[in-house]
Amino acid sequence: MAIKTFIVILFMILLSACTSAPPARKINLISTGMTKAEVVSVMGQPDSTAAKDGVEYMNYRLATSALDFDGSDTSDYFVRFVNGRVDAFGHKGDFDTAGEPIKRVEIKIK
Repeated sequence: MAIKTFIVILFMILLSACTSAPPARKINLISTGMTKAEVVSVMGQPDSTAAKDGVEYMNYRLATSALDFDGSDTSDYFVRFVNGRVDAFGHKGDFDTAGEPIKRVEIKIK
């Protein structure tokens, strides 16, 4: 009987892990204009913070899979604050304007 109970409990745990959203989805609950306190209430404490020239960044290393038990499937997410409010969020490349602008190239085939 104990083995059957153990198997049922194990199955329930695995099933719940498959249906739960990965932690990285929390970033979708952030919106521009939120305060730092609001972001922390949604995301929790950041893994690191940085600031430069009146712009603050919160860095979150989040699992991209609900089944990431060992921390090997993670990605960095950033929340940028200007004047104490969220200005941008996402992966670094999602809002990094330091690089070259993207140019649209169209090829016409005759």
